[in-house]
Order: sequence, then structure tokens, then C-alpha cells
Amino acid sequence: MTLRRRTASGSRRIRTLSSLITAFALAAGSAGLATTVAAGPARAASSPTTPIWSTQLDFDNGGAAWSESYFAGLAAKGLTTAELNMPWGTIEPSAGTFSFTIWDQELANAAAAGIQLIPIFWSSGWGGSPAPWITDLEKASSGAAGQAPDWWNATEQSEYFTYVEDTVQNSLAQPAGYGGAILDYGFLDAQWDINGSGGGYTTDDIAEFQNVYLPDTYGTIATFNSDEGTSYASFSQVPAEAAGQSLFGVFQAFRAWSVEQTYGALTAAVRNITANTPLYYYYGGGFGNATNYANNPDTFYKLAKKYNVTVIADSASNTGMTLAMASLARAYGVKMAEEWTAPSSDSELAAYAVQWLDSYGMTFPQAGGEDFFIHDGTSKDTVGFPIYTSWLPTLKSLSGTYPQQPAALYIDVSQGYGNTAGGSLNNVETEAASIWNSFQSGLAIVTSQEVANGAVSLSSFAGVLPLNGADANLTTYKNGGGALLTSPAQLTQYAKAYAVVDAPSVGNVQTVPVVAANHTSASLTLANITTGTAYNAPIAVDPAGLGLNAGSYYLVNAAGAALPQTVQANGLICVSASLAAASLAEWTVKAGSAPAGTASSGCPTTYTGATTVTATAGQAGGGLDFLNVGGTNQGSDGNLTQITQGGQTAYETWTSAQSGVTPANVYLRLAPASAVEAASNISVQVTYWASASQGFTVQYSTPTNAYQNGPSVTSPGTGTWATATVQLTGAQLDELENGGADLRLAVTAPTAPLIVRSVTMSVANNSGGPTLAATPSSLSFGNVSVGSNSPAQTVTITNSGTAAAAVSGITAATGFAETNTCGSSIAAGGSCTANVTFTPTAAQAYSGSLTVSSNASNSPLTIPLTGTGTNANTNLALKQPITASSVQQTYAATNANDGNTGSYWESRDGTWPSTLTVDLGSTQPLADTVIDLPPLTVWQTRTQTLAVLGSNDDSTWTAITASATYTWNPSTGNTVTINFPAGTAYRYVQLSFTANSVQNGAQVSEWQIFG
Repeated sequence: MTLRRRTASGSRRIRTLSSLITAFALAAGSAGLATTVAAGPARAASSPTTPIWSTQLDFDNGGAAWSESYFAGLAAKGLTTAELNMPWGTIEPSAGTFSFTIWDQELANAAAAGIQLIPIFWSSGWGGSPAPWITDLEKASSGAAGQAPDWWNATEQSEYFTYVEDTVQNSLAQPAGYGGAILDYGFLDAQWDINGSGGGYTTDDIAEFQNVYLPDTYGTIATFNSDEGTSYASFSQVPAEAAGQSLFGVFQAFRAWSVEQTYGALTAAVRNITANTPLYYYYGGGFGNATNYANNPDTFYKLAKKYNVTVIADSASNTGMTLAMASLARAYGVKMAEEWTAPSSDSELAAYAVQWLDSYGMTFPQAGGEDFFIHDGTSKDTVGFPIYTSWLPTLKSLSGTYPQQPAALYIDVSQGYGNTAGGSLNNVETEAASIWNSFQSGLAIVTSQEVANGAVSLSSFAGVLPLNGADANLTTYKNGGGALLTSPAQLTQYAKAYAVVDAPSVGNVQTVPVVAANHTSASLTLANITTGTAYNAPIAVDPAGLGLNAGSYYLVNAAGAALPQTVQANGLICVSASLAAASLAEWTVKAGSAPAGTASSGCPTTYTGATTVTATAGQAGGGLDFLNVGGTNQGSDGNLTQITQGGQTAYETWTSAQSGVTPANVYLRLAPASAVEAASNISVQVTYWASASQGFTVQYSTPTNAYQNGPSVTSPGTGTWATATVQLTGAQLDELENGGADLRLAVTAPTAPLIVRSVTMSVANNSGGPTLAATPSSLSFGNVSVGSNSPAQTVTITNSGTAAAAVSGITAATGFAETNTCGSSIAAGGSCTANVTFTPTAAQAYSGSLTVSSNASNSPLTIPLTGTGTNANTNLALKQPITASSVQQTYAATNANDGNTGSYWESRDGTWPSTLTVDLGSTQPLADTVIDLPPLTVWQTRTQTLAVLGSNDDSTWTAITASATYTWNPSTGNTVTINFPAGTAYRYVQLSFTANSVQNGAQVSEWQIFG
């Protein structure tokens, strides 16, 4: 190993405030952090790569340099850069001694392969950082030590700066392989983070706070006392207080200042070495992190503008966060790249990947590329990476801008800068995502700090909707004649949606356009971001919402063929779409008329302005969603488990014994653009299982109380399904409850579960006229063989209004058919019926609606419809409702039919027999079942003894196969197949285990059933 002593340009120096101000005055203005710099010549990489098409890698390949052939393989897939996580302790194994042997070889190998390397400099948090000889670490207010070096320790700060500068200086010697650097300080890209709370409480930190920050900020102790209501004699007496204490805001402001000062000084130091080579900042997490550890997005965009830096935003898993970061990029004039971090569940990898790639269009015209985290041989490489590389040609072809409408969402981020009275930052990006999913429009997101920094003026927007309260900026905006909105539904008065997704699939499909510079065409990327639900329904595209010039337009697919479409009188183009689960599609909006003979299309159902919304257990769509379904967090008051109760799919709350907390609640969030969300008087209908001694209180938000107690419901204790209707008054629903909920059902007896089938919310009818409702509120047809007709299911449509309802049409979505007795009118107080059947033509999931159009106040009335077409190769059990007699720790029953053999169900130790039961949705002919365990060699060969039983009522069970002992062997796939007798047909199937030769409980990683 070649060791290199520190060069003259990297000689060790102690950074003091006075020297730093002098050193960086010309390069960076008054940066406020301390150093002296002996800079080498300014040099740049040859042909710097912007945008980046990148992946992250570990520093080396098991101790050896990544080879030229490896980099050539990345280049062959379309990548242009690779980011290497630099281990400080490997590069600088002892203070002042550097080893660049592997790094130099990697730069040479990359250059030969046509790839440029971007080193990621971590102060701490990644393997090998900090260097082992860094011993003074950050501290939390409790005194607990973190992983990061003591932030304001002058020696350690100097050591890190020197490590970064010398490594950059060395890298510039190989410009063909060097593509710039990613700069970080503190803990990973989370700055002051120590296990979710903030650091800053070392002796050095407090000295910087008292001796530098306070005097620079307040001038005199008298001014400080006047501003803060204190009576200290000197700044040295001012305490560094923790969250919840009266002066915490002052200390939080210091931490935010420290991030800006330190990152500014580090960037200026590198820019002093190389003026033009690309530099990058990472921003990880969401807005809530700003309060915990001063991770403020505006800080990085402000510095990025000053030093010509690209911000890499790790925000792809939340559309609201991507929209916010992209809005900041446009406001500050800064390039933005997206990073994808894989979800924890393998089954969601593909869905998350397509969401990430689809949202890239939001970053235009500031698009800076994409970054895949991390190429390391795990399952995300086999699922997510091929999706990324196959879509690269499309990403590279995009050019133009994301459309902009004169309406904005506003976030008060002042808590991140020390204003403890500022708006809460918890879930603001989730609320933004919910609004955008329901109203896919070119909305901007503006932050209070963006306004303070002069990056944007609120007066440029016709309407502004605050997400977390109104501050002084919004008061000024309103007083100046701006429209300060109180509900997402009002956005439609100031902005146009560019795309409308069929209402039952809102939140499942997202559309992101990039509009050409001449505004005569647009690329439109569509993504189905679900793991198992196909989208076969229309999408409406609005050229006006895209900002296209006046004229006629039509849509073509990626091959240039015209899609089935119909142009409406209002200019909307309704287009038939077919998107498999977790898939992408590219459309183009072109000027002119569709070619003669182009097939027509229906238009999507929309919840924008909807006066009735419904949530139904086990079904998507309806304009109202149950939150935290499948949640397993200890200490959570809102976990819901899907079960079958009384033959119906339902959700049950966790008991206090399960969660470890006393309250239990059902949380719901409704479509933000619906009329219900904007209404103050709302009718709520809940269908629940009438257990003895159970009940609930409907709690909703008002202008003064996020959890206003509404009416309470007491169960009649009949042990049957019951329906209760309550009225809410004075509501102001704004996703203010836990998890961004609008409403919760607070359980009366949390020691027992509350079981809920559906919830319907409607605008209270105060003006007379017709109002329609449907019973049941949704239909599920389960699994039906391709080409077969399901039995008809009946919906009763009732007019509860004071006048007859004129019915203009009743239609069913593709795959479904209906007949009805409604005619052209439903009398006041009267009802009619619609019989619906399901006839699948392909083996896939179907979803849509039965739509009743009328003159009723809540028209159109939509009843969600779902079903799955099956064939002999269809796994009938996949993601169907599944329950277990017991669960060991977190190994839930749903792991057994989630499509992922890496997860598994395990019953409680010593509990025999143990059962696993799946509801196939309807009686199905059954041929065999396959039972898997994880296909890993660490799972030693084992036997399990079990019987397979069937039922059509979930009560009376018949043996399909007698109890027998089966062997699972990893060398043969750890799988067992059990054949069923001819003529077997059941709705419910159960595995009943009585023994396991290795574990004292039953185990199943994946249970498949075939017909």
C-alpha cells in the first residue's frame, strides 16, 4: 500500500472564525466559518457530466479496486457516472497520511470505461467514517454520544476539511475519471442527527454558540434580554437548551446557522481548488427533520445557488417532497437530481422504482439527473436497477419544463430556523402528495424561508393554500389582495389540472409532463405505482392545464400510434389507458387532430367536487382512505389489520394489549379536492360489527380543535353488521390529525377490537332536492375465471332527498356489466336496483366503478367495483385476506401471501394446532397448493405436519387432504406441492399445522393456491 504524506496545500490548520472570514471573503462572501486555505490551481474535470445518470457503489469491491470491465458494464447500460462512498479512515488511515492507491486505480479504470467517478465525502455514518483517530464526538442534550465528530471542534473540523480538499486535489490529476464531489458534514446527510434527535451540546458547540453566534446575531446581551424576555449578565450565561425548554428556539437557530456556515465554508474551500468541477449536496428525508436536526432544504438551495452546486434530493418515495424540492430548484435557479432509496419491503421495489422515475419530469427545467442507491447485489439490483436502466433512454430524451399554474401550496418552515411557534412540519409533504394525487396540476410549493431569502414572491400567485398554518407572509399576501385559500377544493378556481385519473385509482396512477419550450407539444410519463393492481380506465388530459398554445391536440403512445381518445367540448382529451401494476408508459401530446379512424374513449370519474366519498375495507378508491392498514408499530394508536368478519372483508383495530398504548383509533383521510373536504356540515355513515360493550366517537377537525368530539355511537351488541349515521357541524378538515388524517373513530373499549367495514362521508344536504346513496357502497367479485360470468351482485340505489332524481345514465367500467330497474327517475324516498356482473377477458386485476349520473346534489354517485380474472397459472391466494390463529413477534400472516418468499409467517411458539386461513373471495375450483419457506441455505431442512381444509362459510370445515408430514429442503427450493382431489372447490382454505421439526411453531413464507 502506498502511503502519501499530506501535501503543502493540505497542511493541517486550525480554523478560527477571524481567519476564515478573511480566507473566504472573495470566494464566498462573509461565510462566517473559520479557516485558512492554501489553494492549489483551479482545475476542472474534462467534460463534466451534467446531468448525472448514476448509481452509488461501495468504495471498493471487497478490498480491490472496481475494475475497468465493471465500469464498462455500467456504461453499457447507459450510466455516465458512479458515486463511491469514501471511507475517511481508509483514505487517511492516520492523521496526515493518505493512501490513494485504490482510488487512483478506480479513477483510471473508470476513465478507460467512459465513466466518471463522484466521491461521496461522509463526515460520519458510512463505513470507515469518521477516521478511527477522530475521538471527540457529538453529543445530544442528554449527554448521549453520536457518531459524528464534534461539530465545532476546531481541530477535527480542520482534519475533515483537509481530508476532503486533499482528496479532491489528488482526484484532479485524473480529470477524465473524476466527475466532481458530493459534500456532506455531520451525520450522513442528516447533519445534527443523533438517533432521531439533535446534537450540538458538546463543550465546543456551546462555546461557538455563546462566543460567536449570540454576539453576531444579537450584538449585545441587552438586546438578547429584550428580545427573549431574559435577564442574563453576559452571553456566557445563556444556556444551550433542549427541545421543550423556553430558549430552545434560540439554540435551534444556532444549529441552522451552523449548517449554513459549515457547508458554505467547506464548499468555498473546494471551489478554491476547482472552480468549475461539478459539486453536489445530498438532502435526505422530509421537512420534519428540520425541527429535529436543522436539516432545512432552503439552506442547501441558497448555498447551491451561491457556489454552483447541484442538490441531490432523496425524495422519490414521496411525490409531495419531490414537488417541493423541484419547486425550490426552480425558485433558486439550481440544478436538482433525484436519488432513489429502496423501500424496506421487496414486494414494493418495482412500484417505488416506477414512482421515482416518473416524478423526474417535475424537476424540469432544472433537471440534474438520477442516482440509484445503491448497486450492491441485493434484491433492488434485480428489480429496481433494470427498471432504471431500461427507462434511461426515455429520461435522457426529455426536454422542456414542468407546467406551472398560478397557484401554490405554502409551508411555514420557520420551526427549522428556531421559531417554536411556527407551523408543525410533521406530514406536510404527505399532505402535499395527497392534494397533488387528487389534483394533478402544475402547482408550486413555496416555503416561508424561500420568501425570506427573496427567491420567490407570493404576489406572483393568484391563490395560495397554506399546509401548516398562516404566518406573517400570508397575512401580507392576503392584505395585498391575494386569495388565501382554506381548502384544497378551492385550488380548482385558480389552477387547471393537466391530467385527471379515474377516481377509484387516485393515488395509484401518477402522470408527470414535460412541456416543450415552444408550448406546442408535451411528453407525458405515466406510472402505475401499485404492487398488484392494473389500471384499465380512461385518463383525461387538458392542454390548457399543460400550458400549451391554443389549438387542437391529440395523444400518441411511445410507438407514435394514436391512442383511443375523445375530445370533449371543454377541450379535455379523454384517453383509454392500460397500465400493468408497477409499470411506466410514455405518451406524447401533439398538435393537430387525431388521425381518421382513431378509436374513441370514455372519460374518467373524478372526485374533484364530489359530495360523497367512501372507504371500503380491502378496496382502493372511493375518495376516502383508511390509514395504517397493516401497520405493526408498537406504541401506535392506529394500527389496522385486515380480517374476514361475517363473510365480509373488514379492518379491526389493535387492542391496547397489542399496541402497548391505551387509545385505539381508526384514522381516515379523504380526497382533498372533494366537496366533502371543503364542507363544514358533513354526514358520516359507518358500517361496523356490533360487538358487545363496544362503540366509538367520531372526532374531526374544526378551526380551533384538531380532535373535536362529534357524536358517539354505542354498539347494540347484536354480533352482526350495523350501520350508524352521525352529523358533524363546523368542520374544517385539513389533514391535521395523526398521520395526516381528517377524521378518526375513537374506540370506546380499546381492550377489544373495533371492526369496521366501510365509512361514507357526504356533504350534509341542507337545501332539499334529490340525494342518492348506494347499498352496499362497493362490490368485490373476487377471483373469476377468464371468460366466465360471475354471479350477479345487487346494489340498491336510494333517493333520500325531498325531490325526484332525474337519472341520465348508469354505466359500468370495462370488465363489468349492469342491468337496472331505475328508469329515468327515482322518486323522493324511493329506490331502485342495479345488478352487476363481472366477466374478465384477461388474467389480471380489474377495478372501476358503477356510475349513476343524475341531477342529485351528489352526482355522479360512484360504487367501486373490483375483481380479478384468473387462469390455471393464477395464484388465487396472492394478497387475498389472510388470518392466522397466532403470530410470533412481527412475523405476520400477511407475509405468507405477499408474493415475497423473503418474508414469512410464524405462529406463536408452542401453540398447536396453528392455522393459516385465506379468503379467496368466492368459491373457486382448486387443483393444488404450493407452500414455500425462504429459499436460503441458512434455513436448514425441516419437516412440518399439516392438513389442508376447505370451507364456504368460514365456519364449517372439511378436510381436503388428511394430516401428513412434508419435507422442506433448501437444496430443492424449500418448497412443497400438495395436490387436491378432483372436484375440490371452496372459498376459504386453511392450513392446520401440528408439528415443526426445527422450530416450535408453524412457518410459511409464501402460500400459493391454483385452480
